[in-house]
Amino acid sequence: MQMKDRTQRPTAGRRAGRVKWFSEESGKGYLVDEEGRDYFFKVSDVRGYELPRRGMQIEFLPSSNARGATACDVELLSPAPEQRAADDGRVHCHHCNSRIFPRLVVYRGVAQRSLCTRCGQELADYTPGYALGMMLGMQMLQASHAVKNAARAIRKFLAGG
Repeated sequence: MQMKDRTQRPTAGRRAGRVKWFSEESGKGYLVDEEGRDYFFKVSDVRGYELPRRGMQIEFLPSSNARGATACDVELLSPAPEQRAADDGRVHCHHCNSRIFPRLVVYRGVAQRSLCTRCGQELADYTPGYALGMMLGMQMLQASHAVKNAARAIRKFLAGG
C-alpha cells in the first residue's frame, strides 16, 4: 500500500492524528487528533488492506454517535515507528496471548508453579523437578548414612571389638 506524504495538510473536514491503540482481535481501537481528542474507530472504517498499528500517522473524518466521538474514513499516512522490544522481564502467556509478569506460587520456600496474572492459567509447573530433587536428596541422605554405618563397622572391627 502506498502511503501519503506526512507533510500534506488534511483536506477539508478531515483531521490528522495518530493511532493511539488498536486491537487486531476485536478490530477496534482509538485515534488521537493533533489537539489530543480521542476518537473510537473500527477496522471497517480503515481504507486499504493494512491494519493500523500504534503510532501510525493517519487522516480521518470526525463524527459522533450516542457513545461519543468516532472516526470514519480513516486513511493510513505513514508506517508505525519502529519500536524495539525492551526486555522487561515479562513473559508470554500462551493461554490469553498477553505479555505479563507471572505470579510465582511458593510452598514452604519452594517454587511450585507460576500463574498468569491476567487469565489465572498455569504457565509452568515446577513440582516434578522439586519431587525429583527431593528423591535424589533422600537417596543421598540414605547413602551417606550407609557410608557412616559401614565406616563405624570397619573401625569397630579394626579396634577388635
